[in-house]
Amino acid sequence: MKEMIGRFRNKCWIAVLVLVFGFLCCGNMKVYAASCYDHVYGDMEFVWNSNHKEAIVFLICDKCKVRYMCAGEAETWLVDYYEPSCYSPGVSTYNAKFEYNGDIQYSSDTYMFSEALGHDFEDFEYEWAEDYKSCTATRKCKRDSSHMETYMLRTSSMAYVRTKEPTCTSKGVTRIHALFEDWTRDMETGGYIVPNTYVDVENIEIDPTAHTGEIILKDKKASNCTEDGYTGDRVYSCCGGVVESGTVLQARGHSYDSGTITKPATCSEEGVKTFTCSVCNDTKTENIAKNENNHTGATVLKNRVNPSCSENGFSGDTYCEDCDTKLSSGTVIEKTGHTWNSGTVTKAATCNQKGIKTYTCSECKDIKTEEIAINSSNHTGETVVKNAIAATCSKEGYSGDTYCKDCDSKLSAGESIKKLDHTWDAGIVTKSPTCIQKGSKKYVCSVCKDTKTEEIAVDSSNHKGETVVKNAVAATCTTNGYSGDIYCKDCDKKLSAGKSIEKIGHTWNSGVVTKASTCNQKGIKTYTCQKCNATQTEDIAVDKTKHTGGTQTKNVVAASCGSTGYTGDVVCNGCGDILTAGKVVEKTQNHKASALVKESIKDADCTHDGSYDNVRYCEVCYKEMSRTKVETKALGHKWVSVGTVKTTANNPGTESQSYVCSVCGATKTEEEADVHTHVHEKTVVPATKNADGKIEWKCACGDVKSSEAISKIKSVSLATTSYTYNGKNKKPKVTVKDSAGNTISSDFYTVAYKNNKAVGKATVIITMKGNYSGAYTKTFNILPAKTSVSKLTAISKGFKVTWKKQTLQVTGYQIQYSTSKNFKNAKQKLISNNKTTSCSIKKLTAGKKYYVRIRTYKIVDGKKIYSGWSAAKTITTGK
Repeated sequence: MKEMIGRFRNKCWIAVLVLVFGFLCCGNMKVYAASCYDHVYGDMEFVWNSNHKEAIVFLICDKCKVRYMCAGEAETWLVDYYEPSCYSPGVSTYNAKFEYNGDIQYSSDTYMFSEALGHDFEDFEYEWAEDYKSCTATRKCKRDSSHMETYMLRTSSMAYVRTKEPTCTSKGVTRIHALFEDWTRDMETGGYIVPNTYVDVENIEIDPTAHTGEIILKDKKASNCTEDGYTGDRVYSCCGGVVESGTVLQARGHSYDSGTITKPATCSEEGVKTFTCSVCNDTKTENIAKNENNHTGATVLKNRVNPSCSENGFSGDTYCEDCDTKLSSGTVIEKTGHTWNSGTVTKAATCNQKGIKTYTCSECKDIKTEEIAINSSNHTGETVVKNAIAATCSKEGYSGDTYCKDCDSKLSAGESIKKLDHTWDAGIVTKSPTCIQKGSKKYVCSVCKDTKTEEIAVDSSNHKGETVVKNAVAATCTTNGYSGDIYCKDCDKKLSAGKSIEKIGHTWNSGVVTKASTCNQKGIKTYTCQKCNATQTEDIAVDKTKHTGGTQTKNVVAASCGSTGYTGDVVCNGCGDILTAGKVVEKTQNHKASALVKESIKDADCTHDGSYDNVRYCEVCYKEMSRTKVETKALGHKWVSVGTVKTTANNPGTESQSYVCSVCGATKTEEEADVHTHVHEKTVVPATKNADGKIEWKCACGDVKSSEAISKIKSVSLATTSYTYNGKNKKPKVTVKDSAGNTISSDFYTVAYKNNKAVGKATVIITMKGNYSGAYTKTFNILPAKTSVSKLTAISKGFKVTWKKQTLQVTGYQIQYSTSKNFKNAKQKLISNNKTTSCSIKKLTAGKKYYVRIRTYKIVDGKKIYSGWSAAKTITTGK
């Protein structure tokens, strides 16, 4: 009984000690349960918060599985970050680290913060086949232009509509609509795509009898002095067909005036007289004989002689350059005399001889000389030294004075000479040196018996003191140790080297799961050395039962009036397995109305009404939804005058006028008094950007048949003002609008492109014609091709960024990085070599999250032109 009580007391004390030990080691520890007295803590359990960026840690007892929550949160950091794309969701991965009682464990959490974005398609672009029986419809995703869909569209007889009738000058036009033949599905939405495009084709032959214009006068020309004239032809303004030919008017001949002298005669050239026609200003000329007294040309100087220092000169005679007649005689020029220079010393004067100075005439180079007096200060001869005294080791000497040998003048005084150096013996050592102390040595002069003492350098090999052991290193799990080197304690010199000590090796624990396996990713188990805390990992097999990354619905098909739909399958984003299959949806009865189509066309003529049916079909199943008959009124005759006949004496003052219909050929005759047949000609006043224009049909008599205003030009714009370089010419569509808001047809302007291929600023020149005048210049930008960040690697207090090389039409790169997602207060790094693909950013804050993006640039005319920014990526700097 006593033994049982003793055991019970021991267990109680053990439980109390365990609780106290846990409190001291873990701090604020919360106890959730207690089912044994001596807990043995094994693995840690990481529980991530709802924001997926923070984690709390629990200790788990290996015996009773009781969970204890440790105070404080684990240290976490971002490992991977992927922006969402059309196909892929946005995903980020965080790692966590927690240290307890010297044991470090890790965990990882991956979560999807955004579903896949799906495609955001632009409008369709259409390309028609040459036979217009098919059309290709292509659309690109706005997020990624490499994502595109292409559909083949067909046309049918019901899609052909006549939109313009043929005339005598132009073909008729058929509008062809694109229709689906194979019920192509939109893979993104599951519904059917209905294109909204058509093409106008001129395929109805010209009708030579369908004149649209009036009869006008053409090629009228007045006669002049040399050329015949012409009364002009009466023709149709639309096609130029001749109704009535004109007659020739004979030339009238010139009528010249009495003439004017246009070039006077001179001593060497004939003159010219010009006669002018008073009618047409034509001219003819005749020559005028030479005039030997009219010297109008240049003159020349002959027989000139320049004067010299000793002889006279002559100014020269003047002659006419054209006829060589002497016009005037010259005069005598007096001689100039010598002009001496300042002279040159050709022999210098010395202390005992005179010198010579020579002068030269600057004009004729004659010379003269003069003497220079003796210069007592110019000693050029030899010298002699006097009063010299030799120096000894006990007495100073003297170098002596210098005298001129020619005149015995003292030229310079001598200098004192220092005493000579002592002659020292070999010396005697009075104190020997050691490894830390200097010695001394005494010397005696053999001439004057003086003495001196000098130090002897330290002897590094003479060690007399104690020794000490240095550089000893203990062996670890992975590195060898070292016994240490022996040094002199006095001079710190190494006397002998130590020996290597073998490493002791790791002692691994049982391991911790730091990344759980999922349906599409392996897990990781991490082992820690119990001696040095080093780690190693091994893979954990994929667990097909753990679906991660969320789900999405695929294969959704909308029901229409022509086919059934499908609700779609629920698919795991991680592994792609179908979790829940969809269901079939019955087709609907709701038709989609198309644009109106004209059918059963009956054209109106001059006297009979016409009609056509406006028909609307379903764009999906082509079922007829409505049909309305539209009546068109008769066009009426277009009368053209074909001649006049004077009436008889019974009815004076009238004319009989005959007409023919230019459309159907019907005829009529009318009687009019003093009939005048108007011939209306077309006159165009072009519109500009500042003023309206007009089109008038006006007769020479002033009668205006019709007038049509042309609205002034309001705007000229480009469909696109920025492109990305791809090696092809860029030709943005031009749109010109008038002040009434109407789009002006491209028939009224030409478009020319300059510098529209390479990176830089391209130019578009729009030149108006026909009903409009003026020219406009527009510009657009061609940007360099983009690049992207391919890899970010953390380094100490910084990171290394690697990108995709882009050399074509690119000078370099610009890297931008910031701690703000919006790149507020961002810093930049410029890379001037387009072949560089990586760069290290240093001197940042350790453990800080940065957003990084990159773009290319090209220097054009001294300015940098940038591409768009790449997608941003994140990195946490190293410690």
